[in-house]
Amino acid sequence: MQHPDLVGRPRPAARQHDAQPNVVAHGSAILGGGPASRQRPLFSSDRRATFPPEVMIPTPAPDPPDLAAALAGTAPAQLLRLLHQALDTLHLGITIADLQGRILYVNRAEAELHGYTVEELLGQPARLLGALERHRPFDLRRRRRWVRESINVRKDGTRFPVRLISDVLVDARGQPMAIVTCSEDITEEVAAREQIVLQRAYLEELFEGAPEAIVLVDPEDRVLRVNAEFTRLFGYSAAEAVGRRVNDLIVPPELASEGQLLTEQAASGVPVAIETIRRRKDGTRLHVSLLAKPILVGGRQVAVYGIYRDITTQKRLERQLLEQAFYDPLTGLPNRALALHRLQVAADSPLPGAVAALLVDLDRLGALNELLGYTGADRVLVALAARLRDAVGPDALVARWAGDEFLVVLESLPDVAAAANAAERVLAIFQTPLEIDNRRVPLSAGVGVALTEPGEPWSPETLLRHASLALQRAKRAGVGPRYEIFDAARHAAVAARLQLEFALREALDREQLELHYQPIVALATGQVVALEALVRWRHPDRGLLGAKEFIGIAESSGVVVPLGRWVLRQAAATVRRLQRELERPLGLNVNLSVPQLTDPGLVDGVASTLREVDLAPEHLRLEITESLLLDNPETVAARLRELKALGVQIHIDDFGTGYSSLSYLHQLPIDALKIDRTFVRLATPEPGPLLRGIVALAHGLGLAVVAEGVESPEQRAELARLRVEYAQGYAFAPPVPEAELRPLLQAPPFR
Repeated sequence: MQHPDLVGRPRPAARQHDAQPNVVAHGSAILGGGPASRQRPLFSSDRRATFPPEVMIPTPAPDPPDLAAALAGTAPAQLLRLLHQALDTLHLGITIADLQGRILYVNRAEAELHGYTVEELLGQPARLLGALERHRPFDLRRRRRWVRESINVRKDGTRFPVRLISDVLVDARGQPMAIVTCSEDITEEVAAREQIVLQRAYLEELFEGAPEAIVLVDPEDRVLRVNAEFTRLFGYSAAEAVGRRVNDLIVPPELASEGQLLTEQAASGVPVAIETIRRRKDGTRLHVSLLAKPILVGGRQVAVYGIYRDITTQKRLERQLLEQAFYDPLTGLPNRALALHRLQVAADSPLPGAVAALLVDLDRLGALNELLGYTGADRVLVALAARLRDAVGPDALVARWAGDEFLVVLESLPDVAAAANAAERVLAIFQTPLEIDNRRVPLSAGVGVALTEPGEPWSPETLLRHASLALQRAKRAGVGPRYEIFDAARHAAVAARLQLEFALREALDREQLELHYQPIVALATGQVVALEALVRWRHPDRGLLGAKEFIGIAESSGVVVPLGRWVLRQAAATVRRLQRELERPLGLNVNLSVPQLTDPGLVDGVASTLREVDLAPEHLRLEITESLLLDNPETVAARLRELKALGVQIHIDDFGTGYSSLSYLHQLPIDALKIDRTFVRLATPEPGPLLRGIVALAHGLGLAVVAEGVESPEQRAELARLRVEYAQGYAFAPPVPEAELRPLLQAPPFR
């Protein structure tokens, strides 16, 4: 292979051989066997050596004096050997042929180049080496030197390219007498040239056939060349583009400064890779990606190439995807994802003042769908979106949050009053009915408002959760235009309640619940006849909690149903165990709540528990509050009858505090009334008419009476005089755990 710096450049071989043919010509006389002479040659005006008719041994004029001195007196035979040695050391092949083309002399390099020995070539025709032009007839007088490239043939028949330089040897009269030819194998050079041609063809094909538009510009930004795609993309022919500044050609006027900056950047040797807009010949714009890189030769920038790819369709698709991802297709408003992004930006880079989030929930969207159809309801949402934008102004963010919800975000508010004012403006748009298909459609909505604390860090999730909580309070207020502003103190109470609910759900599995029992005493005998089971929660942080602190949460969350099953099973097993130890009857009072009473599995669960622990049904007293009779009394009555059919007793708890109908007391399968402690306090110093009336009513209906909350001997005595059958309270014993029951049950009757 040729050195890359020499590829495509003229070889210096011809210059190297310029003096050699004459030297060989002088030697040829020796090789021809003529007598030697030390006569110096004569030179003609064209510097070619001429000799007299007799052959002479030359002494070339250019020889340095020391060489001439060294050769002086040398014998001809010795000088001939020196000449042979000199010619054999050359890497170029030397051939001397007569005018008939017979080889008179070859050096070793020429013989080896063609695969012969010197002896095999001497006397052979020069065409044996394949260069027929060596002896092709030509004007020997006019053509003294002949330089050409040809194909030679080796002894084994292989061909190879050569560069040939032939000179005509003349006698003293200037008549041609022989031809000397220098041969050089240029196989690698020819291969390198062919490779260059191929590379140029490849590069040309790549340049012209590239799918991207390519422009080559000089350091002054003038176009040197463009490819076919550039012509197609920008509309300029090569003739129109070459010589013009590329910035003037395709950079829009509004981006002239950008174009100049990119030119300077590329000229400084810094590659450029951007997406931008360029202009076609007809003035239309297109999005392109541009890659520009300098071309350096020997460390010097000689040009810059720019590659343009049309990304207009890609940008249009990206814009469509962006709209689909971040905008509501119906209203054109930002959607939830974009709203959250904008809120996060506002949280990360806060402005002075507060940020307010207003969640707007449209009432009765389902009814609008039924009335107007989905198309009509969609038109309502589109109209509301436009009204909302007008109401809050261009600085506010209005987004489609959900199917019937919109979100308004306001920044830099001075105080809560400004947020309230914005909520009122929002609600005002619902005061005017919409006209849909010639029909007036009245609208209403609820708005939940939450604000950040100015200067305090906040998160979009917290702000939106607060707005949602405020919206829920607004919605609970009923249908109609209304708004609620989030109250942090109220939220703290709600959060604490929720935390308690979550912990209560885990309390059963973690065995944090336990039962305490309060004795129920027969006032006539002073004997404990039953135990009321009262649940307690041994909270890991708050200690022992009474039922009043968590039973409301249990009822509202539904936890009371599994909790009630656990209480019944544990209490029934305990009482049955005590019955066996005491060998006497002992009743069990257990409270039922609304969720328990409406539980479809209640009756089967009670029956199953009684069977499992072997407790007689008549020893179980299920207590329900008086208020339960007001909630769906038919369902309650039916469920109580099912329970009564099991053989259990039904007691009304806290009687006198509700508004029950006396007719229900007569119709329901009730066994006893429990008088609330409020009326028990009226027993002393003299029973009041209310207490007397309740006892008389119960006895008139054939019901037993249980007084709860008895705290003193005086209250106990007065209740006994009223013929109240049973009592419970601290006058007898507080609620105690199972471990403390046995002493109470084994003690003498209360007197």
